[in-house]
Amino acid sequence: MKDDIYLAQPVLERIFPRYTEYPMNSVTPAISYSRNGILLSMLILADDVMARDFKADDKDEVGIEITCYTRENQDGIGEDLVIRFVFQFSTGHPMFEAVIAGDLLDHQKDFVRALKQVDELILWIVDSSYKVFRVLELSWNYEGHKEVLEPLLA
Repeated sequence: MKDDIYLAQPVLERIFPRYTEYPMNSVTPAISYSRNGILLSMLILADDVMARDFKADDKDEVGIEITCYTRENQDGIGEDLVIRFVFQFSTGHPMFEAVIAGDLLDHQKDFVRALKQVDELILWIVDSSYKVFRVLELSWNYEGHKEVLEPLLA
């Protein structure tokens, strides 16, 4: 999709219709559906500092480490699921975290079930002017995170 980045903006706007309302340097997950099944997307809004490494890199593939863990929900209801993305660039290692709140238990379970069904995550990287400048398709291995994710389905 890198070659067609100008076509990505309308797609992003369909998946994340209120994307301009999200805070900078945040990650927002979304579940959507296509003819091919479930799509899991993560919108990363990056300010100029956080976007710098992405924009400096011109490779088609990006090294990335994905970590999942849980933490106590700040309202004391359930556990939040945190998915951390650490990007590996020669110029730096920006890190972003998606938090799927534990107090929204049904939504969290839906998200974990979706994670169980997909083998790819789509990351939409958007700059401070709310323009898509990078779309990354990442391999996802549910089995590698099963120990953290399965208890959330109980």
